[in-house]
Amino acid sequence: MTPTPKYISALFTLSLGIGKYLVKRATVLFLLLFCSYIWAQQPIHVADTATLRRQYPDDYAAYLLRSEHLRIDYSNKVWDITKDITEEMVCLHPLGQVYGSRSLVYSGFEQLSDIEAQTFVPIKKGNKMRYDTYRVEHIEDKNVMAGGIFYSDYKEKEFVFPAFTPGATAQLQYRETTQEPHLLTPFFFASNAPTLRAEFSVTVPPQVKISYKLLGENADSLVQFSRSTDGAMTTYTWVMTNVNKLEGEESAPNISYYTPHLVILINEGKALDGTTQTVLNDEKGLYQWYSSLVKDVNQQTDGPYNIPSMRLYKGAKSDAEKSRRIFAWVQKNIKYIAFEDGLGGFVPREAKDILLKKYGDCKDMSSITVAMHRSAGIPAYLTWIGTRDKPYTYRQLPAPIVDNHMIACAKIDGKDVFLDATGSYLPFGLPTSMIQGKEALVGIDADRYEILTVPIIDKENNRSQENIRLRIEDKTLKGKAELELMGYKRHLWNMIA
Repeated sequence: MTPTPKYISALFTLSLGIGKYLVKRATVLFLLLFCSYIWAQQPIHVADTATLRRQYPDDYAAYLLRSEHLRIDYSNKVWDITKDITEEMVCLHPLGQVYGSRSLVYSGFEQLSDIEAQTFVPIKKGNKMRYDTYRVEHIEDKNVMAGGIFYSDYKEKEFVFPAFTPGATAQLQYRETTQEPHLLTPFFFASNAPTLRAEFSVTVPPQVKISYKLLGENADSLVQFSRSTDGAMTTYTWVMTNVNKLEGEESAPNISYYTPHLVILINEGKALDGTTQTVLNDEKGLYQWYSSLVKDVNQQTDGPYNIPSMRLYKGAKSDAEKSRRIFAWVQKNIKYIAFEDGLGGFVPREAKDILLKKYGDCKDMSSITVAMHRSAGIPAYLTWIGTRDKPYTYRQLPAPIVDNHMIACAKIDGKDVFLDATGSYLPFGLPTSMIQGKEALVGIDADRYEILTVPIIDKENNRSQENIRLRIEDKTLKGKAELELMGYKRHLWNMIA
């Protein structure tokens, strides 16, 4: 069949319309792809570096954003805890390149994934600005070598932002996953560089109950709080803006005493069958977790540590003398070596193993101290405590963050005697200086505990006295000097002598 001119005209018109339609679709598609490319090449927040240099004239770099978004879920009696972390930093000075080296430190309780790191370098053409993207291609995994710690399970992912030069913005995004609901890390709003916006948020479903502690000087007035809902999910958000960088000072208290920071506590989770898993409602919940970790330690009551114990307290006329001898033996014979390996950072090793190896960390020295006291018939207990670097109390913050140390507590003649054998030259009955005035969580049995306060030693017990006798003999000045040190002064002298 031969097409008529009218049919050909209609076909041409139809083809032309389809062509215009395809051209439009192609144009739109191209624009979308082009815009996507442009958006992908730009940081989330474009920095006004000139303004920032005026705002922070003495700083080499500044954070545009530091953000952490925590999601907590509890289903099938399993915790699902993830945290999405975003950081954006702009370089303000040629020396700001030192901030281009980054290290993500994590322990065996966490997993890091979905790491994306890139640098956006501004390129100005006329009145327009575009950004060239340089992605981090190599991330090196390393073991963390911390001073004073022989071994730990801490690792780090180390990398360098390429082309981090003045005006460039470094962007980092990654996810942190954990299934241990007791060990959420705090969020400090200040960091090693000034921050325009520091933000922390947490999203939970109805079956998860949480609480929070906002700590630090003026934190309530400096940090803005908001709450929102999306369906069944509730999100809590805390924001602090224009945050000055942390300034370290010699002999200053730990930053947790004064810097605004946030601690999230998971209180409980409810399963579909109606059962509830309690996590950290109060100090009782904290002790229940601690107790579950140490319940199987030193259950063998006829261990080999009975032999040195019996030799030590043979002939002693009081429990105080027995305790003094045991404490001195542990100080002299068990060398302090720090281990932090997963739950090994919380669970003491068996006293018989410590006796055999002759070394251990603070938990291990507490373990053998308690075991040897009990073999001598003296009530003694594992005791959790935070050093003076920790400003918290158990009632204020019933979480493992309160503690970073373990000692022993013996009950002698109706008195509580705190024994910290990590102080190798410390006199019996004198607590180490780092725990004076701190609360101690004393584990009596599987369910019972006491919260006691370590005494602050009177200044008279830490005095130094110097006697100098001088004479002139044959036109020569001669003399004799005597120095008597007591308490901590004597302890420090023994350490350096």
